Amino acid sequence: MVLRFSLCPRAHRWALGTVLLGLAVAGPSLATGSISGKVTVPATRSADGAGASGASVRINATNDKFQDFRTSVDADGAYKLEGLDPGNYTVVVVGAGMTPIVKKSIVVNDHADLSLDFTLTEAQPFPIVRSAGGTPIPLTDDYYSASFADAPEILLDEPWQLQNDLNANIPLTDWKGPQEFSGKFKFKYSDAALHIAADLNMKTPGVNNWPDMGGQEIWDGNHIDFFFQNDAYDPTRVDFDSDHNWQVAVRLTDTPFIKVFQNGAAPPGQDPPAENNDIKSYVLRKVKSTNDGELLRVDLPWTLFRQNGDKTGPIPIPTENTLSAMDISLGAADPEQAPADAHIKLRLAWSGFFEGWHHPNLMVPIKFTSQP
Repeated sequence: MVLRFSLCPRAHRWALGTVLLGLAVAGPSLATGSISGKVTVPATRSADGAGASGASVRINATNDKFQDFRTSVDADGAYKLEGLDPGNYTVVVVGAGMTPIVKKSIVVNDHADLSLDFTLTEAQPFPIVRSAGGTPIPLTDDYYSASFADAPEILLDEPWQLQNDLNANIPLTDWKGPQEFSGKFKFKYSDAALHIAADLNMKTPGVNNWPDMGGQEIWDGNHIDFFFQNDAYDPTRVDFDSDHNWQVAVRLTDTPFIKVFQNGAAPPGQDPPAENNDIKSYVLRKVKSTNDGELLRVDLPWTLFRQNGDKTGPIPIPTENTLSAMDISLGAADPEQAPADAHIKLRLAWSGFFEGWHHPNLMVPIKFTSQP
């Protein structure tokens, strides 16, 4: 028996107390085991109404083939992963705004239920380091440059970070590992912009089906999605706030493009200008000589982020110890198809959820600071 999971992050919110699993059987039935237990969240989460299920807690079990099997918890934090083939697993518990728990070498036996309980803790804000003197970082300074040497790494290379999309029909069990598709990111900020540097592994660089100047499906192919909140992370903010939340999608093609969204819609006047190749002052891609990935640099000026469609102009530039929240996801086209027909195949999200475009409580707490 093989355990399958399907999630449509753009269409459905998490159903509380619902196990988001489906089963598919191929060939003779095999003896399987299960993992069950209870997840406890900090007392503050229960007090403010964002308990275990309200915090969108997810339990992942990954085998040696990078296949990820998952479920959610019910109202009191109980969970059960069933139909697991016997063998060794890595179990990861991730909750919105909390520190993931990783347990390796978990042995699942046939006809046996393994009991595992977990206690999650609040995540410490991830540091976004200020550039020297607040000076903008040149777009030519890549992931391995001195400019980003003091920026902590964000790794998108784990099965529990895989995301599904019903529209793209992406099976979570299709991933072959980080050598096929993964990313490393570093963030810094200056008085002018938020600066992103990345080292990406992709079988087919430069593939994205989104039209040059029309439509909104910029995510259909190689892209990054950045979710940003300019006030402190709030576990109870389950709905989008147009004064504080933004999504920025970057198409990774020979002619890159940036689009700004708020709650899934494109507010007027926030995209960077595309005329006269001005977009090249925001995005720089360097495809690797091996043609299996790229070094990426993106600058997002603070002027892109405007309250409720430019109600009061650009947001204030973050100052020392400003608390915020963000998430970053990476999408890749299907390397098995011709570039003209390739659509998104895989997506990885730092938080493990990819719902920050719509539900800010699923982002990661961050802090702007002068120290790494």
